[in-house]
Amino acid sequence: MDERKIRILNAIIHSYLEIPIPVGSRKISKEYDLGVSSATIRNEMSDLEDLGYLNKPHTSAGRIPSDKAYRFFVEEWKDQKRALASDQKLYIVDLLKKAMYSTEELFSQTAKLLNEITKFPAFVLAPSRQDRILKQIELLPIHDKFLLVILVGDQGIVEKNILRLPNKISEEDLKSLKYSLNKNLCGVDFSSFDSVHIQLKGDMVEYKNLITAIVDLAIHLTEKVEKVDVYSQGLTSILDMEEFQDFSKARSVIKFMEDPRNIVEIFPKDTDLGDVHVIIGSEHKEEVLHENSLVTGTYAIDSNRIGQIGVIGPVRMDYPWIIDIVSTVAKNLSKSIQVM
Repeated sequence: MDERKIRILNAIIHSYLEIPIPVGSRKISKEYDLGVSSATIRNEMSDLEDLGYLNKPHTSAGRIPSDKAYRFFVEEWKDQKRALASDQKLYIVDLLKKAMYSTEELFSQTAKLLNEITKFPAFVLAPSRQDRILKQIELLPIHDKFLLVILVGDQGIVEKNILRLPNKISEEDLKSLKYSLNKNLCGVDFSSFDSVHIQLKGDMVEYKNLITAIVDLAIHLTEKVEKVDVYSQGLTSILDMEEFQDFSKARSVIKFMEDPRNIVEIFPKDTDLGDVHVIIGSEHKEEVLHENSLVTGTYAIDSNRIGQIGVIGPVRMDYPWIIDIVSTVAKNLSKSIQVM
């Protein structure tokens, strides 16, 4: 594409981002100093339409950018991100620091922050853990009727559950039970728990049901390890967008976003730390999102894993600004996690 077409296309995109009405050659000629006549702009717009960069609504003489145009715009401007104001960056840093009571609170606060700044539905994906082997089992009595069971994985995952005891258990039996469980389960791959057999002797036979319950907890730990937690905020923000005044259309998008499995599926796979991805309109596999764009960023959880954050908005979005927001929040989220 030659330089003149690029300047005209960028002018059309900027005009449409500012006011979502079809753009005509006269508006571009009047508001943008491109150094060419309205007739020349009109001819170039016709060529851009033939090339697939512009669409012409049936009811208007003007044109609107296509998904292809936005993709060209993103690729051209991705290294020239609009800098966030210093006070906005400080606000991001300060808010994430205040949410450092737990990683869950931090992820939840990050989704809220993204939604607050962008006004788009926002998501934080906390990926599955790398734990594969049970490292330790702790048993702590709670009064006479309850037992706190703590399962610790080899990479730090901790699962706590409270089981009801049929009878009071003596301190000696509790030590024997803990020894037997650790001997038979620790060092075992999570996927092999259902094949573990613990041989009981003497008085320990009466704790058969309790042992079975603890083994079941260990088996279900696999599901937690493999699960990707999704923290979301502002799903109904879609209703405030001009593109989704059709309630049935908006409802379909909201319903899709309400299912965490859908969110996990649409986020890009095999991402590297620092990556920012943009999926525009028809680039989505899911037709329900063909009028939406997804901007995602990556953050570090530890030396082996990365998580993702992202926002879903209309195809008509200020991509340089949104990319800068997502990138800035992701970087500061990484910093907050590392000092927790």
